[in-house]
Amino acid sequence: MVEFGGIELRWYLGSAHYRSMLEYSAEALDESAVAFRRIESFLHRAIENMGRNPEPAISTGFADAMNDDLAVPQGLAQIAEEMRLGNVALSQGDMSQLESSVQTIRGASMFSDAILMIRHLVEQ
Repeated sequence: MVEFGGIELRWYLGSAHYRSMLEYSAEALDESAVAFRRIESFLHRAIENMGRNPEPAISTGFADAMNDDLAVPQGLAQIAEEMRLGNVALSQGDMSQLESSVQTIRGASMFSDAILMIRHLVEQ
């Protein structure tokens, strides 16, 4: 079992819609903690490669998910997609897309801080 902190637990709890049943399993919590750490790791690598930490920006997709009955799971999916795009940009040296992905992930983190308390990602 992976050791995790409160931030990974909040990430796990946000993986289901607030009106849905979330069945606990240690494996699902472990997977969630690993997923959160991947995002942290991506942000560290990206910011190091860019040599700066760009300002957060809220994407339309993430805002739409939050405005759709607080669809946190869809919002988290938007973050995962931005991380995928950012990793491709990082491997291809596309600094413009990399910056956009970092801004979007940090913006989503800032926006959802009140919900999931994941300010940690904004402060990377």
